[in-house]
Amino acid sequence: MTKQNKNCPCPKDSSSGFSLIEVAIGLIILGLFILPFIQTYKAYIENKKITESEQRIAVIQSALQSFALRYGRYPAPANKNRSQADTDFGVEDFPSTPPACTPTSLTVCRTNGVRDVLTPAGLDPVLVGDVPFATLGLPVKFSSDHYNRKFTYAVSEYLTSPVTFDDGAGVLRVLDKSNADTTGTSSNAHYVLVNHGDDARGAVNNNGIMSFACTGAGRDIENCDNDAVFTNNYALFGVSPNSYQDRYYSFTNDADHYDDYIGYRTTTTGDTWSITANSPNIFNRNSGNIRVGNWAAAASPKAKIDVAGQSGDPGNVSADRIDANRICTYEEETTSSSLDVGCVPASSTAALSSPNIYPGKVFTPSVIGGNVNPANEGKVGGGILCTTGYALTDIKYVDEVCASRQIPLGTVTVSAGCSTTGVGGRKFTGGQLICTPP
Repeated sequence: MTKQNKNCPCPKDSSSGFSLIEVAIGLIILGLFILPFIQTYKAYIENKKITESEQRIAVIQSALQSFALRYGRYPAPANKNRSQADTDFGVEDFPSTPPACTPTSLTVCRTNGVRDVLTPAGLDPVLVGDVPFATLGLPVKFSSDHYNRKFTYAVSEYLTSPVTFDDGAGVLRVLDKSNADTTGTSSNAHYVLVNHGDDARGAVNNNGIMSFACTGAGRDIENCDNDAVFTNNYALFGVSPNSYQDRYYSFTNDADHYDDYIGYRTTTTGDTWSITANSPNIFNRNSGNIRVGNWAAAASPKAKIDVAGQSGDPGNVSADRIDANRICTYEEETTSSSLDVGCVPASSTAALSSPNIYPGKVFTPSVIGGNVNPANEGKVGGGILCTTGYALTDIKYVDEVCASRQIPLGTVTVSAGCSTTGVGGRKFTGGQLICTPP
């Protein structure tokens, strides 16, 4: 056996590999390259989640619009404490007396809106709960966001009934980042849908349990405290003339924290007409009057439906149309209390002379039923009264239209004998029988 000479300049064994220091340095360098890609990927995943929630809320908004146009109302919220095992999960709920809302409410609760529209004595109410996806006919995935945390749905209570539905009755408020009403709103949102974001503060999961309390710093606390005020945190970005409004997100744990997304609507008038199973079957969703036909520039419709070329005064009736907000019942017309609702009593001479002084401006049965008192002849709305020799041909401008009832010359000719001997024909001329020889 030979021994290696320690003084021999022999090469090192190439199989010895990298030292720990060399490996550590390599990992550091690799990490510096990979870190930007990891951050980009995380941002991509977060944006994808936000986009998915936005798309789900857009679908819910479309379903709410269709529901309102079909039934003349929005659905009430569903209970938050329901889970997917419950048969009424996602079904609208109409509690007779909803409890007052608190940040921990798990049932449909009631809070005050930000203005009074239909209740002069106080602020109009708002209902808060879950999205009634089942009532809207949507799949269960539209109950919640990508974390399976349910969306919050707040709606003006008077808009959940066709009896009190009014397109101007929205009483929810949507604030921008400066705490002002968002452009295009004036504390008049019909409803608000909330995705509570990544931190899930105030959100309820699909088991009906609140994931995280509505507490802490941040602007999105406004979206989980169950009042009638919400914020979309919109702010102005860029420099004019290229500036634009967009949602301001902040994931820092401070007063500016905001990771929510909300949707809302202030009107249903995207579609003017709707057909519903309720009465009336066809109704106008527009809050104002509608004119049909070619109008002068200064003209404005005076009735819910007003036809160009005809009188626009509500209450008028002609052969092929009726311009009236509604028709009074016989009881309303014949009782003194009818003045309170705008119906004209048949016994009111003053009313007959000027029926449009009444705010309801409605059409009354006496216009057709007739009032043969000669004292009312010629008065607008005085009933049907044609003098001797004239007959009713139309009803227009809340009054009768009379014309001569004589038969024009030559319009009736028959072959028959007259009672006079030797006369072989007869005809009506000017309303009189004329006999002639054969």
